[in-house]
Order: sequence, then structure tokens, then C-alpha cells
Amino acid sequence: MKVSLTREGKRFLLALLVVAFAAFNTANNLMYLILGLMLSATVLSLSAAFLTLRGIDVELAIEEPLYANLKAPVGFTIRNSKVHLSSYSLRIRLPRVDDEGIYIQKVLPGGDLRYNKYLLFPRRGRYSVSNLSVQTSFPFIFFVVSKTMQQKEGGTTFLVYPEVMDVTDEVERLVTETRSGEGIMKAPEEEEFHGLRDYRYGDPLRSIHWKATARTGTFMVKEYHEGMSRRMTIVLDSLRYPDRETFERAISFAASLSAELIRRGITLRFVTCQKAVPPGTGREHLYKILDHLALLKESEEIRSPLAESLEGDVVFILSGPGSSLANYSVVASRLYHASEL
Repeated sequence: MKVSLTREGKRFLLALLVVAFAAFNTANNLMYLILGLMLSATVLSLSAAFLTLRGIDVELAIEEPLYANLKAPVGFTIRNSKVHLSSYSLRIRLPRVDDEGIYIQKVLPGGDLRYNKYLLFPRRGRYSVSNLSVQTSFPFIFFVVSKTMQQKEGGTTFLVYPEVMDVTDEVERLVTETRSGEGIMKAPEEEEFHGLRDYRYGDPLRSIHWKATARTGTFMVKEYHEGMSRRMTIVLDSLRYPDRETFERAISFAASLSAELIRRGITLRFVTCQKAVPPGTGREHLYKILDHLALLKESEEIRSPLAESLEGDVVFILSGPGSSLANYSVVASRLYHASEL
């Protein structure tokens, strides 16, 4: 455990030194009595703080997808394993993420508390939390005693997805002006029926086949033939960018387009210079794309099969007019330059 002095503690220790000096120089019994009381308060303050932190355990839980620059709830579970003593005035901090922390007034003996706090992560990427800081200044706020709580199994690691933009109007124009718009405006009943399959998370409820569901006891959905008019490919240039902010803006735009297109039912293939994500639909497919974008870095060369990955209507997001992918963009249904987003 680590002990540090508060501003009030420094003043108190200064007063204690003055009283000690006066007591030893005057041999006054009253001054010795006051000195004894102040020393007792010091020992009591430290002892109570150490006892408060003993038996405290904190676990961190991420239950929802996290996006850059968008506040999301992070769960903290605080447990007190002491049998007879409560813990008071606890502050829990998440290093490099939340300097303010959360304040817990009291945790009963053998009890636990569940606390959610909305945190904001400034950038996409992988965050690793190997420890949490728990501290208390109970009871006299003379000292702050803190202890590091090691997380189980090497810590908690989670991804923060790219920042989400509002691209509703842009996608509306995109699906209207391209062949993909023809497919997306159709009702499912107008498409060619293909068969039944098990329900997957993210499938629209209107596609559920209720008779087959009642017969099998498992949610079944109707599957339709997906023509080229319902397919789209997004190609994100991940070669050299003039600056980091332009690169991040391009990634956020690509992630936002993907989310909106998948929400509208488009079968989407996503391609960068490092990887090609096969075509798919639904929320699980979106998370595959976001997982890739969360960790995407600039590349020095094209390592994905770009020419073979272009399918359906193709949207290119290039770093600029001089991009190395400009030759591929001649087949694009829509072309964006990151510097102009």
C-alpha cells in the first residue's frame, strides 16, 4: 500500500511539530496531553485507512461496445470480504482512462456493490487494464492510503471502436444512386425465396418464419437469394496518409458507412490494404469489420487480394488524389477522399 499526505495532513503535521516543540521546551502537562492526543489521531488515521482497504476487491466489466469519443457504461463490482468491519470513503480509479474515479461511501461487511460509470475513450484501439487503484482518506483526511488491485488472468483487455459519424444522408444518396439502392428498397416478399435457416443475432424480426419456429421450437428465418444489386464493397485506403487525423477521419467514415449499410440490409464486403473481410450481413458481421478497424494501422504495401475482392457496387475511400489505389478506383461507384471528409 502507498501512503501520501493531503493538504490537511501537512497542516496537521506542522501543528503537531509546533506542539511537540512547545511541550518539550515548556514541560507543560497540558501541552504534553495535546501532543499525545494528536499522535493518537495520527496513528488512528493510518490504522483505520489500512483496515478500510483490507479485504476490498474490485472487478471491472465491459458489457457494451465502446466507441471513441462516445461515453459508454463501464461496470465496477466492489466486494468487502471482511466479516465484521465496513469499508468507508473509497475512491476507485482506472489508470490512464479515468483520473476522477468513482466514490463509494460505504461497503457493508461481506457485501458487494455494483456501480456503472460512463467513461469516454478519446481514441480507438486496444486498451489493457491490468490493475485498478483503490484509495481512502478515512477517517480524518490527513492521509490518502491507496492500494493496487491486480485484475485476474493478466488483466482486462477491450477494444474501442472508431468514432461514429452521422452518415445517414450520405448513405441515402449512395443507395439511391447505385444499383444497391434497387435491392434495398425491395420488401422481402418481393425477393426470390431461397429457404429457411436458424435465426442469427441481428436478423430483422420481420424475416422470422413463425410456423417453422413453432414447429421446431427454434427461431427460424426466411432466407432470400441475394443478387448483385444487394451487394456492396467498401475499400479503405490504408497506405500512407499525410497526418494521423486524416487517417482517423477516414477510418471513422468507413466504420460509419459500414454500420449504416448493414443496418439497411446490404451484404457488405470490406477491404483494406491489409485484409479483406468476406461479405456478410447482420450485427456480427459489422463487429468483424469494427474489430479490424479498431486496430488498423497505416501500411507500407498492399497485402490483401484487392483486385479479386471488388464485388457489387464499390465505394473507395482514398487518402487523397495521389493515392496508390487511384488506379483501382476506376471501377468505383462512389469515390471519397479522406482529406475532403
